[in-house]
Amino acid sequence: MEGSVLSRTAIVSLQLAMVLLAGGTQAATPPAKSSEPRITSLDPACGQKGTTYESTVRGVNVANARSLFFPEQGITGKVVSGDTGSVRVAITIAEQTPAGTHPFRLITAEGMSNQILLRVVEEPVVSEHEARGMVAHIPIVIAGRIAQPGESDDYWINVTDGQTLTLEAYAGAGPLDPSVGIYESGGSWFDAHRLNRIAFNDEPLYFPGLAKDARLVHRFRHAGKYCIRVQGFSGQGGADATYELRVTAGDVDRPDFRPAAARYWDERQLVRGVDGNWLSELYRRGGVQLPAARSETYRAVPEGTPDIPVMNVPGIVEGRLRQVSTAHLIHVKIDKPQQLAIEVETPEATKPFFTPIVRLVDSGGTEIVSNVYTRLNNNNLKMMKQVEAKTTIGLQAAGVYTLEVRELTSGQCGENFHYRVMVRPQVPHIGKFWVTQDAVNLERGTVRAVTINTEREEGFSGIVAIHLENLPPGVSVTPGLERPDEKPPLPNAGKFERYEGKLQSTSVLLQADPDAPEMVSPVQVRVVARLLIDGRAGEPVAVTTLPMMVINKRPM
Repeated sequence: MEGSVLSRTAIVSLQLAMVLLAGGTQAATPPAKSSEPRITSLDPACGQKGTTYESTVRGVNVANARSLFFPEQGITGKVVSGDTGSVRVAITIAEQTPAGTHPFRLITAEGMSNQILLRVVEEPVVSEHEARGMVAHIPIVIAGRIAQPGESDDYWINVTDGQTLTLEAYAGAGPLDPSVGIYESGGSWFDAHRLNRIAFNDEPLYFPGLAKDARLVHRFRHAGKYCIRVQGFSGQGGADATYELRVTAGDVDRPDFRPAAARYWDERQLVRGVDGNWLSELYRRGGVQLPAARSETYRAVPEGTPDIPVMNVPGIVEGRLRQVSTAHLIHVKIDKPQQLAIEVETPEATKPFFTPIVRLVDSGGTEIVSNVYTRLNNNNLKMMKQVEAKTTIGLQAAGVYTLEVRELTSGQCGENFHYRVMVRPQVPHIGKFWVTQDAVNLERGTVRAVTINTEREEGFSGIVAIHLENLPPGVSVTPGLERPDEKPPLPNAGKFERYEGKLQSTSVLLQADPDAPEMVSPVQVRVVARLLIDGRAGEPVAVTTLPMMVINKRPM
């Protein structure tokens, strides 16, 4: 890697016979007081592509900052000056850099910091001080900060009769939940100078997994001078409460209400795809060859239809719920008792707009299983229900069952209520695979523990070999065992085994030689899972990365 002292590729294989206990999930205990650098905000937190601009990085333990590290191409940064709690940096954004958010870290003598985001935009960017309370032209992005709790920033704009504007307020890395409003002069009986609010919005939809950025589209019925106000929704403010106000003409860039798919493998998301190569990928992650029988796609019919089609297993049923209070039905032919998995995908609209309920019932109408996970809340003894993307069940008898798909609520439907349900035999395999630590700063002559987590799915019991590839020079790795976190089984947890993988954790110890070369930028260590097949480690079935730096010993 350019910019580092890495001169070779070290590949260390740990043949860990991982018949691991699901309870061993405790990560390495961090020191009581960390000297690791941590950044909390970037101000301004956005820049126009094709420009170079200066910004301030705030944080703790950043006094000895050396550079900025952008893992993606097209953006570079250098340190201009710094003090105990902030660093002045210069950021250059290439013209071809795509608009959107881009991660970066601050590199210091104590190692690399945590990761926060820089937003790249198409429009010109001015600071709130340069704007001087005016929106001089459209489109524009104003980079500001709500410096104190309860504060608000006002910007005045002249509009024409019937003009439509889109106002968007994006939060930076800090605690701000921005809102945006439009006000006009008019006064009141008590205050002749009062501004009267005519439009307001927080985020378009508050739901887990969606952004909290504010968006407001407004058509001005009368020409004139209006005030755009940005503030924290619940009065947040502070040194790290940065924002970007984007003002554009018309109703543009409508928000996407689909949560972003996970960067890593996660089969328990409604937005992941179960068509195409999904089945073959499951078999690959289980270390077995895909059977000759491939899944077919079927169409369910609305309830009340005289002739209900029959699907074989494995198979995919697909359709759209276009009518309210209507369920789609299809018969499922089961030739013999077997372990099944039912996976649900929402290719278009998804939760909370479209929440598909999938039930499997027997010939007598008795529910065998559904994708609704029900358990008892031990605090207030209320039943809790959650719609899941995957469920497993062991069918004890052959026969013809019925699969039912409906919307959670009775009054919702639409052309985009598109569902896709796969019914298949269970495939024991490795599911989600990740490292607990965000990054590792490894001091010369010291050892750090890293926790690697795996979810075993559908009864997978094979041996997993963990390989760490691309280690820096002078770094070695050894298997380790932490004290297991002996958690008692959750009472009233319901049939959790149908909806959750079996979590396993193990530790590896990273050790840097006393004379290991100091690094000036991180290297991406590849953490690879391979299955042990016939006495040999097979091809990688799961891969994640871990940024790592070797640094000098920190002063005590």
